[in-house]
Amino acid sequence: FLYFMKKLDLGKSIKKFIYVSISANPQVVNGYYKNAYWNKFDNSYHPSKELVNIHHAYLEKYNMCLVDQNYPFCVKNLFPGSQHLDWTKKKFQFKDEVKKLMPAEFDHKERGDAWAFMFMTNMRGAYKLFLYMAIAFIGTKTFFDRRLGLFRRKKHLLVNPKLTRVRLIDGNFVDQN
Repeated sequence: FLYFMKKLDLGKSIKKFIYVSISANPQVVNGYYKNAYWNKFDNSYHPSKELVNIHHAYLEKYNMCLVDQNYPFCVKNLFPGSQHLDWTKKKFQFKDEVKKLMPAEFDHKERGDAWAFMFMTNMRGAYKLFLYMAIAFIGTKTFFDRRLGLFRRKKHLLVNPKLTRVRLIDGNFVDQN
């Protein structure tokens, strides 16, 4: 994604980047809370009015509704019956800090209510985030690989140049070498 953002030069036309992920799984939602990056991004755990308004527009566009209007990121009835976990285990329960952000009628077990995690940043922050994610997922070696890397020279292509010199003649591929 970072590569395409650079190639298309989206930084000039798009001013803000908003990441959206919706989950009814307590482990996932607790992970969002643990990694909410409070000081770096405007997010669902500490939202600005702008982010709440964007979320409301998102819900309206996709015909979703809230569990309670006072809890802007608790979406009603998205994943009914999807949670088949052992609810007695601590790891399958919401953290107390997260529960405080949910209404009492939030029902992720049966009705399938979900937490909508969103964060908003400017494009400079998005570039940094995508670079970090790319390094975390594919490693630094890939960036410098002679054939694959973002910094490769054009002469080092994945395809063997001899195999690319073919011509279609009378329905057959003919090698041009």
